[in-house]
Amino acid sequence: MEKIFTVQFLGNPVYEYLIAVAIVIAGLIILSVGKRWVAKKLRLVGEKTGRPIFSYMSSILGKTIFPVFYYLIFIIAIIPIDMPQSWRDIVNAIGSILVTVAVIRFFTETIAFAVDNYNRKHSENAAQIQGLKSLSAIAKIVIWVLGIVGVMKSLGYDINGIITGLGITGIAVALAAQKILGDLFSYFSILLDKPFEPDDFIVFGEYSGTIEKIGLRTTRLRSLTGEQLVISNSLLTESSIRNYKRMVERRVSFQLGVTFDTTTEKLKDIPMILKTIIEKNPNLRFSRAHFSSIGAYSLNFDIVYWVDKSDYMVYMDAQQEINLAVMQVFRQKGIEFAFPTQTLLTQSLAVNKD
Repeated sequence: MEKIFTVQFLGNPVYEYLIAVAIVIAGLIILSVGKRWVAKKLRLVGEKTGRPIFSYMSSILGKTIFPVFYYLIFIIAIIPIDMPQSWRDIVNAIGSILVTVAVIRFFTETIAFAVDNYNRKHSENAAQIQGLKSLSAIAKIVIWVLGIVGVMKSLGYDINGIITGLGITGIAVALAAQKILGDLFSYFSILLDKPFEPDDFIVFGEYSGTIEKIGLRTTRLRSLTGEQLVISNSLLTESSIRNYKRMVERRVSFQLGVTFDTTTEKLKDIPMILKTIIEKNPNLRFSRAHFSSIGAYSLNFDIVYWVDKSDYMVYMDAQQEINLAVMQVFRQKGIEFAFPTQTLLTQSLAVNKD
Protein backbone atom coordinates (compact mmCIF):
# COMPACT_ATOMS: atom_id res chain seq x y z
CA MET A 1 0.00 0.00 0.00
CA GLU A 2 2.87 2.32 0.77
CA LYS A 3 4.22 1.85 -2.75
CA ILE A 4 1.19 3.64 -4.12
CA PHE A 5 2.27 6.79 -2.29
CA THR A 6 5.92 6.47 -3.34
CA VAL A 7 5.85 5.09 -6.89
CA GLN A 8 5.88 7.78 -9.52
CA PHE A 9 4.80 7.74 -13.15
CA LEU A 10 5.76 10.51 -15.58
CA GLY A 11 6.91 12.61 -12.66
CA ASN A 12 3.71 12.26 -10.61
CA PRO A 13 2.79 9.89 -7.77
CA VAL A 14 0.48 7.08 -8.85
CA TYR A 15 -2.11 8.03 -6.23
CA GLU A 16 -2.64 11.38 -7.97
CA TYR A 17 -3.68 9.51 -11.11
CA LEU A 18 -6.00 7.36 -9.01
CA ILE A 19 -7.54 10.46 -7.45
CA ALA A 20 -8.01 11.99 -10.90
CA VAL A 21 -9.70 8.83 -12.16
CA ALA A 22 -11.96 8.78 -9.10
CA ILE A 23 -12.92 12.43 -9.63
CA VAL A 24 -13.74 11.76 -13.29
CA ILE A 25 -15.85 8.68 -12.48
CA ALA A 26 -17.71 10.44 -9.66
CA GLY A 27 -18.29 13.50 -11.83
CA LEU A 28 -19.59 11.42 -14.73
CA ILE A 29 -22.01 9.60 -12.45
CA ILE A 30 -23.28 12.83 -10.89
CA LEU A 31 -23.67 14.54 -14.27
CA SER A 32 -25.38 11.51 -15.81
CA VAL A 33 -27.90 11.34 -12.98
CA GLY A 34 -28.40 15.09 -13.05
CA LYS A 35 -28.85 15.11 -16.82
CA ARG A 36 -31.55 12.43 -16.67
CA TRP A 37 -33.30 14.16 -13.79
CA VAL A 38 -33.34 17.55 -15.53
CA ALA A 39 -34.48 16.02 -18.85
CA LYS A 40 -37.30 14.16 -17.09
CA LYS A 41 -38.46 17.27 -15.24
CA LEU A 42 -38.42 19.39 -18.39
CA ARG A 43 -40.29 16.71 -20.32
CA LEU A 44 -42.99 16.47 -17.64
CA VAL A 45 -43.41 20.25 -17.51
CA GLY A 46 -43.56 20.35 -21.32
CA GLU A 47 -46.26 17.67 -21.41
CA LYS A 48 -48.25 19.44 -18.69
CA THR A 49 -48.08 22.91 -20.26
CA GLY A 50 -48.02 21.83 -23.90
CA ARG A 51 -45.15 24.22 -24.66
CA PRO A 52 -42.31 22.99 -26.88
CA ILE A 53 -39.87 25.42 -25.24
CA PHE A 54 -39.15 22.86 -22.49
CA SER A 55 -38.23 20.17 -25.02
CA TYR A 56 -35.93 22.71 -26.64
CA MET A 57 -34.30 23.49 -23.26
CA SER A 58 -33.72 19.77 -22.65
CA SER A 59 -32.07 19.42 -26.05
CA ILE A 60 -29.88 22.48 -25.48
CA LEU A 61 -28.70 21.21 -22.10
CA GLY A 62 -27.81 17.83 -23.53
CA LYS A 63 -25.96 19.18 -26.57
CA THR A 64 -24.18 22.24 -25.16
CA ILE A 65 -24.08 22.65 -21.38
CA PHE A 66 -23.38 19.10 -20.21
CA PRO A 67 -20.49 18.46 -22.68
CA VAL A 68 -18.80 21.55 -21.24
CA PHE A 69 -19.41 20.20 -17.72
CA TYR A 70 -17.71 16.94 -18.69
CA TYR A 71 -14.68 18.91 -19.82
CA LEU A 72 -14.64 20.92 -16.58
CA ILE A 73 -14.63 17.68 -14.54
CA PHE A 74 -11.64 16.49 -16.52
CA ILE A 75 -9.84 19.81 -15.95
CA ILE A 76 -10.51 19.67 -12.20
CA ALA A 77 -9.25 16.10 -12.09
CA ILE A 78 -5.89 16.86 -13.75
CA ILE A 79 -5.12 20.11 -11.90
CA PRO A 80 -2.81 18.42 -9.33
CA ILE A 81 -1.01 16.42 -12.03
CA ASP A 82 2.21 17.89 -13.30
CA MET A 83 2.50 17.55 -17.08
CA PRO A 84 4.51 19.16 -19.89
CA GLN A 85 3.30 22.49 -21.23
CA SER A 86 2.67 20.95 -24.64
CA TRP A 87 0.14 18.60 -23.04
CA ARG A 88 -1.48 21.53 -21.28
CA ASP A 89 -1.73 23.31 -24.64
CA ILE A 90 -3.46 20.28 -26.16
CA VAL A 91 -5.95 20.18 -23.29
CA ASN A 92 -6.61 23.92 -23.65
CA ALA A 93 -7.08 23.52 -27.41
CA ILE A 94 -9.59 20.73 -26.85
CA GLY A 95 -11.41 22.98 -24.40
CA SER A 96 -11.53 25.86 -26.89
CA ILE A 97 -12.89 23.58 -29.59
CA LEU A 98 -15.46 22.08 -27.23
CA VAL A 99 -16.71 25.46 -26.00
CA THR A 100 -16.86 26.82 -29.56
CA VAL A 101 -18.84 23.81 -30.76
CA ALA A 102 -21.18 24.21 -27.78
CA VAL A 103 -21.80 27.88 -28.62
CA ILE A 104 -22.32 27.07 -32.31
CA ARG A 105 -24.77 24.31 -31.49
CA PHE A 106 -26.62 26.64 -29.13
CA PHE A 107 -27.24 29.15 -31.93
CA THR A 108 -28.04 26.53 -34.58
CA GLU A 109 -30.45 24.69 -32.28
CA THR A 110 -32.11 27.99 -31.38
CA ILE A 111 -32.56 28.85 -35.05
CA ALA A 112 -33.98 25.39 -35.78
CA PHE A 113 -36.38 25.66 -32.84
CA ALA A 114 -37.58 29.10 -33.97
CA VAL A 115 -38.27 27.84 -37.51
CA ASP A 116 -40.06 24.72 -36.24
CA ASN A 117 -42.11 26.79 -33.83
CA TYR A 118 -43.14 29.14 -36.62
CA ASN A 119 -44.00 26.13 -38.78
CA ARG A 120 -46.32 24.80 -36.09
CA LYS A 121 -48.12 28.11 -35.69
CA HIS A 122 -48.28 29.09 -39.38
CA SER A 123 -48.39 25.81 -41.25
CA GLU A 124 -50.53 27.41 -43.97
CA ASN A 125 -47.67 29.72 -45.07
CA ALA A 126 -45.77 27.01 -46.94
CA ALA A 127 -43.76 29.43 -49.08
CA GLN A 128 -42.63 31.54 -46.15
CA ILE A 129 -41.72 28.44 -44.13
CA GLN A 130 -39.61 27.17 -47.02
CA GLY A 131 -37.90 30.54 -47.24
CA LEU A 132 -37.16 30.56 -43.51
CA LYS A 133 -35.64 27.10 -43.78
CA SER A 134 -33.38 28.26 -46.61
CA LEU A 135 -32.43 31.38 -44.64
CA SER A 136 -31.73 29.31 -41.51
CA ALA A 137 -29.49 26.96 -43.52
CA ILE A 138 -27.44 29.94 -44.73
CA ALA A 139 -27.28 31.33 -41.19
CA LYS A 140 -26.01 27.99 -39.86
CA ILE A 141 -23.25 27.88 -42.48
CA VAL A 142 -22.18 31.42 -41.57
CA ILE A 143 -22.15 30.55 -37.84
CA TRP A 144 -20.00 27.46 -38.43
CA VAL A 145 -17.54 29.39 -40.60
CA LEU A 146 -17.22 32.14 -37.98
CA GLY A 147 -16.81 29.53 -35.24
CA ILE A 148 -14.05 27.68 -37.11
CA VAL A 149 -12.20 30.94 -37.81
CA GLY A 150 -12.54 31.91 -34.14
CA VAL A 151 -11.11 28.56 -32.97
CA MET A 152 -8.17 28.86 -35.34
CA LYS A 153 -7.43 32.34 -34.02
CA SER A 154 -7.63 31.15 -30.40
CA LEU A 155 -5.18 28.35 -31.23
CA GLY A 156 -2.66 30.85 -32.49
CA TYR A 157 -3.06 30.41 -36.23
CA ASP A 158 -2.64 33.42 -38.50
CA ILE A 159 -6.10 33.85 -39.97
CA ASN A 160 -5.40 37.09 -41.84
CA GLY A 161 -4.58 35.15 -44.97
CA ILE A 162 -7.71 33.04 -44.59
CA ILE A 163 -9.90 36.10 -44.12
CA THR A 164 -8.29 37.80 -47.10
CA GLY A 165 -8.79 34.69 -49.19
CA LEU A 166 -12.41 34.40 -48.14
CA GLY A 167 -12.93 38.07 -48.97
CA ILE A 168 -11.40 37.76 -52.44
CA THR A 169 -13.32 34.55 -53.09
CA GLY A 170 -16.53 36.18 -51.91
CA ILE A 171 -16.02 39.16 -54.23
CA ALA A 172 -15.27 36.88 -57.18
CA VAL A 173 -18.32 34.74 -56.49
CA ALA A 174 -20.51 37.82 -56.04
CA LEU A 175 -19.37 39.27 -59.38
CA ALA A 176 -19.78 35.95 -61.19
CA ALA A 177 -23.21 35.25 -59.70
CA GLN A 178 -24.49 38.82 -59.45
CA LYS A 179 -27.79 38.01 -61.18
CA ILE A 180 -28.31 34.86 -59.12
CA LEU A 181 -27.58 36.68 -55.86
CA GLY A 182 -29.92 39.48 -56.91
CA ASP A 183 -32.73 36.97 -57.42
CA LEU A 184 -31.86 35.29 -54.12
CA PHE A 185 -32.01 38.54 -52.14
CA SER A 186 -35.25 39.40 -53.95
CA TYR A 187 -36.60 36.03 -52.82
CA PHE A 188 -35.96 36.87 -49.16
CA SER A 189 -37.39 40.35 -49.75
CA ILE A 190 -40.60 38.78 -51.08
CA LEU A 191 -40.82 36.41 -48.12
CA LEU A 192 -40.29 39.16 -45.54
CA ASP A 193 -42.36 41.90 -47.17
CA LYS A 194 -45.00 39.50 -48.60
CA PRO A 195 -46.32 41.62 -51.51
CA PHE A 196 -47.95 38.41 -52.74
CA GLU A 197 -48.34 34.77 -51.72
CA PRO A 198 -49.26 31.52 -53.49
CA ASP A 199 -52.80 31.59 -54.97
CA ASP A 200 -52.75 35.41 -55.26
CA PHE A 201 -53.71 36.85 -58.66
CA ILE A 202 -51.30 39.62 -59.63
CA VAL A 203 -50.78 41.93 -62.58
CA PHE A 204 -47.48 43.64 -63.39
CA GLY A 205 -46.44 45.16 -66.67
CA GLU A 206 -47.76 43.02 -69.53
CA TYR A 207 -47.96 39.89 -67.34
CA SER A 208 -50.77 38.58 -65.16
CA GLY A 209 -51.52 35.29 -63.47
CA THR A 210 -52.02 33.32 -60.27
CA ILE A 211 -48.96 32.65 -58.10
CA GLU A 212 -48.16 28.92 -58.03
CA LYS A 213 -44.70 28.78 -56.43
CA ILE A 214 -42.12 31.22 -55.09
CA GLY A 215 -38.66 29.76 -55.71
CA LEU A 216 -35.15 30.85 -54.79
CA ARG A 217 -34.54 32.42 -58.22
CA THR A 218 -37.90 32.53 -59.97
CA THR A 219 -41.60 32.77 -59.26
CA ARG A 220 -44.07 30.71 -61.27
CA LEU A 221 -47.46 32.05 -62.31
CA ARG A 222 -50.38 30.44 -64.14
CA SER A 223 -51.79 32.89 -66.67
CA LEU A 224 -55.47 33.24 -67.58
CA THR A 225 -54.78 31.56 -70.92
CA GLY A 226 -53.33 28.50 -69.19
CA GLU A 227 -49.58 28.71 -69.79
CA GLN A 228 -47.03 28.93 -66.97
CA LEU A 229 -45.03 32.13 -66.61
CA VAL A 230 -41.57 31.90 -65.04
CA ILE A 231 -40.48 35.34 -63.81
CA SER A 232 -37.22 36.22 -62.06
CA ASN A 233 -37.65 37.42 -58.48
CA SER A 234 -35.60 40.55 -59.11
CA LEU A 235 -38.00 41.58 -61.89
CA LEU A 236 -40.95 41.18 -59.54
CA THR A 237 -39.40 43.27 -56.75
CA GLU A 238 -38.51 46.01 -59.24
CA SER A 239 -42.02 46.16 -60.71
CA SER A 240 -45.24 47.77 -59.54
CA ILE A 241 -47.62 44.91 -58.75
CA ARG A 242 -51.39 44.84 -58.51
CA ASN A 243 -52.55 42.11 -56.13
CA TYR A 244 -56.22 41.46 -56.87
CA LYS A 245 -56.71 38.74 -54.28
CA ARG A 246 -56.21 41.28 -51.49
CA MET A 247 -58.86 43.53 -52.98
CA VAL A 248 -61.57 44.05 -50.36
CA GLU A 249 -64.10 45.47 -52.84
CA ARG A 250 -63.99 46.37 -56.52
CA ARG A 251 -64.79 49.80 -57.97
CA VAL A 252 -66.40 49.60 -61.40
CA SER A 253 -66.81 52.49 -63.81
CA PHE A 254 -68.50 52.22 -67.19
CA GLN A 255 -70.10 54.52 -69.75
CA LEU A 256 -73.04 54.41 -72.09
CA GLY A 257 -74.31 56.81 -74.73
CA VAL A 258 -77.79 57.61 -76.05
CA THR A 259 -78.87 59.35 -79.23
CA PHE A 260 -79.21 63.11 -79.61
CA ASP A 261 -82.96 62.91 -80.12
CA THR A 262 -83.49 61.65 -76.55
CA THR A 263 -85.80 64.06 -74.75
CA THR A 264 -84.73 66.05 -71.71
CA GLU A 265 -87.23 64.21 -69.51
CA LYS A 266 -85.77 60.86 -70.48
CA LEU A 267 -82.22 62.14 -69.92
CA LYS A 268 -83.26 63.14 -66.39
CA ASP A 269 -84.74 59.67 -65.79
CA ILE A 270 -81.67 57.69 -66.92
CA PRO A 271 -79.56 58.17 -63.68
CA MET A 272 -82.48 56.98 -61.54
CA ILE A 273 -83.09 54.02 -63.88
CA LEU A 274 -79.44 52.97 -63.56
CA LYS A 275 -79.49 53.41 -59.79
CA THR A 276 -82.60 51.22 -59.46
CA ILE A 277 -81.05 48.47 -61.61
CA ILE A 278 -77.77 48.43 -59.71
CA GLU A 279 -79.35 48.47 -56.25
CA LYS A 280 -81.39 45.34 -57.05
CA ASN A 281 -78.18 43.30 -56.82
CA PRO A 282 -77.29 42.66 -53.12
CA ASN A 283 -73.58 42.43 -53.96
CA LEU A 284 -73.46 45.93 -55.45
CA ARG A 285 -73.37 49.42 -53.94
CA PHE A 286 -74.43 52.28 -56.17
CA SER A 287 -72.11 55.30 -56.21
CA ARG A 288 -73.21 57.71 -58.95
CA ALA A 289 -74.63 58.12 -62.45
CA HIS A 290 -74.31 61.42 -64.33
CA PHE A 291 -74.96 62.90 -67.74
CA SER A 292 -71.26 63.67 -68.11
CA SER A 293 -70.64 64.92 -71.63
CA ILE A 294 -71.94 65.62 -75.10
CA GLY A 295 -69.92 63.57 -77.52
CA ALA A 296 -69.45 63.67 -81.27
CA TYR A 297 -72.35 61.29 -81.88
CA SER A 298 -73.85 60.55 -78.43
CA LEU A 299 -74.99 61.93 -75.09
CA ASN A 300 -72.71 60.22 -72.58
CA PHE A 301 -73.38 58.97 -69.05
CA ASP A 302 -70.76 57.90 -66.50
CA ILE A 303 -71.79 55.23 -63.99
CA VAL A 304 -69.84 54.07 -60.93
CA TYR A 305 -70.67 51.28 -58.49
CA TRP A 306 -68.87 49.02 -56.01
CA VAL A 307 -68.80 45.22 -55.83
CA ASP A 308 -68.45 43.96 -52.24
CA LYS A 309 -66.49 40.87 -53.38
CA SER A 310 -63.09 40.68 -55.04
CA ASP A 311 -64.02 37.67 -57.18
CA TYR A 312 -63.72 38.61 -60.87
CA MET A 313 -66.59 36.30 -61.85
CA VAL A 314 -68.94 38.04 -59.39
CA TYR A 315 -68.09 41.38 -61.04
CA MET A 316 -68.61 40.04 -64.57
CA ASP A 317 -71.93 38.41 -63.67
CA ALA A 318 -73.10 41.67 -62.10
CA GLN A 319 -72.06 43.75 -65.11
CA GLN A 320 -73.82 41.34 -67.45
CA GLU A 321 -76.98 41.55 -65.35
CA ILE A 322 -76.81 45.36 -65.44
CA ASN A 323 -76.31 45.45 -69.23
CA LEU A 324 -79.28 43.16 -69.89
CA ALA A 325 -81.53 45.11 -67.53
CA VAL A 326 -80.51 48.46 -69.07
CA MET A 327 -81.29 47.22 -72.58
CA GLN A 328 -84.68 45.91 -71.46
CA VAL A 329 -85.72 49.10 -69.67
CA PHE A 330 -84.42 51.38 -72.43
CA ARG A 331 -86.47 49.46 -75.01
CA GLN A 332 -89.58 49.78 -72.85
CA LYS A 333 -89.09 53.54 -72.43
CA GLY A 334 -88.07 54.18 -76.04
CA ILE A 335 -84.51 55.24 -75.23
CA GLU A 336 -82.05 54.39 -78.01
CA PHE A 337 -78.35 53.71 -77.67
CA ALA A 338 -76.09 55.84 -79.82
CA PHE A 339 -73.83 54.48 -82.50
CA PRO A 340 -71.27 56.27 -84.71
CA THR A 341 -73.03 58.31 -87.39
CA GLN A 342 -72.07 61.01 -89.86
CA THR A 343 -74.28 63.56 -91.53
CA LEU A 344 -73.30 64.60 -95.06
CA LEU A 345 -74.61 67.99 -96.19
CA THR A 346 -74.92 68.48 -99.95
CA GLN A 347 -75.76 71.63 -101.88
CA SER A 348 -77.11 71.54 -105.43
CA LEU A 349 -75.79 74.12 -107.91
CA ALA A 350 -78.23 75.71 -110.36
CA VAL A 351 -77.03 75.56 -113.97
CA ASN A 352 -77.48 78.74 -116.00
CA LYS A 353 -78.50 77.74 -119.56
CA ASP A 354 -78.56 81.26 -120.97
